[in-house]
Amino acid sequence: MVYKIILVFILIVIIFIVFTRVYDFFRRRKQWLAFKEVFKDFEGRTPKLKMYYLYSYPAFTITFKSEEDMVKAEEDGSLSQFSDAIQEICERPVADSTYQFDAKRAISVTYEGRVITYS
Repeated sequence: MVYKIILVFILIVIIFIVFTRVYDFFRRRKQWLAFKEVFKDFEGRTPKLKMYYLYSYPAFTITFKSEEDMVKAEEDGSLSQFSDAIQEICERPVADSTYQFDAKRAISVTYEGRVITYS
């Protein structure tokens, strides 16, 4: 009897792991497709996207080829479009209001060659 309980517990854990991996795969795919859709007009100068997790929240770093491209994306609304898309994908209704995802805080923007110094 104890073996059956242990076996059921292990099976439940495996199912949970598989489910979360599949869910994460499809959510990341939606995030990547949103990025490609928003920045499709950058023709050969498409920025790079790095997706990662920070304290279990999704986070993104967009790296542009130049400062001019970064400014262009800010001015034409591409960054706000991407932020809105990420907010829609990552926001989930939760009964407990402690989970407050904010896409604007999750997205950082930089350009190649930018040097940041800390003092």
